[in-house]
This record gives sequence, C-alpha cells and structure tokens, in this order.
Amino acid sequence: MLEATYLHAPGIGRVTERSLWDAGVLSWRAFLDSESLPITRARRETAAPMLEHSIEALQANNHTFFARNLPASEQWRAAGEFANRMGFLDIETTGMGQEAHPTVVGIFDFASGEMRTWIYGENLRDFVDAVDDYRVLVTFFGTGFDLPVLQKWDPRIKWHQIHVDLCPMFHRLGYKGGLKVIERRLGLARPGDLDGMSGWDAVMLWRQYRQGNESALETLLRYNREDCVNLARLLPIAVRGLQKAAGYPG
Repeated sequence: MLEATYLHAPGIGRVTERSLWDAGVLSWRAFLDSESLPITRARRETAAPMLEHSIEALQANNHTFFARNLPASEQWRAAGEFANRMGFLDIETTGMGQEAHPTVVGIFDFASGEMRTWIYGENLRDFVDAVDDYRVLVTFFGTGFDLPVLQKWDPRIKWHQIHVDLCPMFHRLGYKGGLKVIERRLGLARPGDLDGMSGWDAVMLWRQYRQGNESALETLLRYNREDCVNLARLLPIAVRGLQKAAGYPG
C-alpha cells in the first residue's frame, strides 16, 4: 500500500487521497504520469516533488525517508516494503516508577521467524547495536512505554526505524483495552500457565528470579515471547482493517 499513499505529500489529506484511489490513481508513478487528476493543478504541483522523492527512496531501500515523512499514525503503510528487516518488540521492566528499568527485551524477527532476547545483567547492552539492524519495529503502545523506557535506560539508542504501534491502530478500529484484551477478542489463545498473566506478574517474576528462582526467568521469557509473537499475528489484522476503513481498493 505504500506506493498508493499520498498523506505525506503537502496538500493531500484523507479525502483527497480517497478521491485519487477512486479515480484509479494507485501509485506515485501513476500520479506523476497522469494528465488528468481529481485535484487542482496547484495541489498537484505542490505534492509532486514529495512523490518523486518517495519513488527514489523506495528504490534505494531508504526506510528512514518514510520514518521521517509518513505521519506516525500511518507508518504501518510502509511495513510490508521493509518486512525483511522487521522486528516485533516488547519489553518487561522492574515496574512503572522513575527508577524502573528494562529487565527483558524481546524481538520476534519476521524474516527468520526466530526470537531474540536480551536480559538485564547478562546481554542487555548488546541490544543497542542489535536493534540498529532493523528497519521496522512493531510494538503495542511502544510510543508511550517501550521506546521511551529503552531510551531513558540507554540514550545511545537512535530510533531511525519505521515504527508501527498497534495500540492506536486497534483503537481506531474500535478495539479498546490492552494487548491481552484485544487478543482475547480476536481469539488468540496463550498457553494455559501464561493465560491471564499481566505486566505486574512479569515484574514479580523478575523479582523472584533475582532472588534465585531460575524457573521464574524461564516463565518470564516465555511470557515475553508470547507478547512478541502475538504482535506478528495482530499486524495483518490491523492493516487489513485500516485499509478497509480508509477505502483502499487494493
């Protein structure tokens, strides 16, 4: 859908974008080559340079161009074009206070299908370099929690990625509540011993691990993995829903 996105071009909003789609203008190249568009000439001339830059950026696999220029609420439109470098990220922490810090950071790697995990006191500092490899990060409320917590923990992290936050996406589709609530509404089940666990349970598991309970860490890692893997299951549902809501014909 990225090449049919016009919202990052000056002078084009949702209504105009929809009119372009309805007229069959479903790519930047079609916009630039068409002699007849359902918009004014002035608006066309204003938008054209951004679309030309967009074509060049996509050809160059320049994800940062879209991370900078797409509205935050529409970053999901670029995810498919950079799926080979996409990760589904979730963190666990010591709590919610000012002194809280990450305990476990997990990324489910879309391309390999493998889970990558970094643990406080072991290899968490390696995350700073590892996350730099990704072009797309998918989170649930990462804008308000995961990314700020990680940034505070280590200011060296530079968030250059396209960021797809599923929380506001699902809220736009009428799904209220947190990740677990939405999972249940959509019929995504978790293993029995993890079903019903919350972020507070994750905090308690970390405390138990620090007190010498190794099995608590194993449970915490499985809990984090479920969070990350379920983000991968939820992404296509949210994308299809928002495409339909926007009136995209593709």
